[in-house]
Amino acid sequence: MLGLGPGELALAGVLVAVGSLVQGTIGFGFALVTVPYLALVAPEAVPASLLLLGVPLNVWVAARDLAHVHRDGVAEMGAGLLAGSAAGVVVLRVVDADALTVAFGAAVLAGVIASALHPGARFGRAARVAGGIASGVVNTVAATGGPMIALLYQRRRGEEVRSTLAATFLIGIGFSIAGLAVAGRIGVSHVRVALALVPAMAAGVALSRASARLLDRGWLRPAVLLFAAASGVATILRGILRAG
Repeated sequence: MLGLGPGELALAGVLVAVGSLVQGTIGFGFALVTVPYLALVAPEAVPASLLLLGVPLNVWVAARDLAHVHRDGVAEMGAGLLAGSAAGVVVLRVVDADALTVAFGAAVLAGVIASALHPGARFGRAARVAGGIASGVVNTVAATGGPMIALLYQRRRGEEVRSTLAATFLIGIGFSIAGLAVAGRIGVSHVRVALALVPAMAAGVALSRASARLLDRGWLRPAVLLFAAASGVATILRGILRAG
């Protein structure tokens, strides 16, 4: 399947389980754990297979704390995601994706640094729409759009962070999958890879309930900033290595 032998698929399953555990705990991070390996051993699977796998993943996380979803935020970021996903399709056709990947990673790092230097900053409607646009573009190009909106909710309660991000990711994933289909970059082979990794995803999300409770004791914001920074660095390195 897309160049994945039994050994590569088994390791991908381990990483999907870990990524799902992370996302079920802090609200994002699935792509950070899974994209680098799959981009190396089966680049054809990225981002389509991971976006497909993100559908059941985010349905589960959103449903777990459905009462805590910030609906206004989902609507605002969802509107931005629509515009960003459409822009991402254009980007894939006319712009060097590797150079943009480096720029996106740098933007995430800048956001983390700004958040650390200004811990009292608040993000309103305009910021949420802008974050949705940025996330839509990055998700379509590189499947790593989570940090763009996770930073907007870093000071909220854990249940609200996880459920709101998951609901928003579902909207973005839908737009991105549609965009990839229009661009001819998604097919049956991508679906097969995603289905093969569903059991690993389910195991990771199931384990995340306990770790989420632990981080909700004052550790969630540092974890969000840490993983966002790691995602920014990983995205920059991936863009540089692919360009080279």
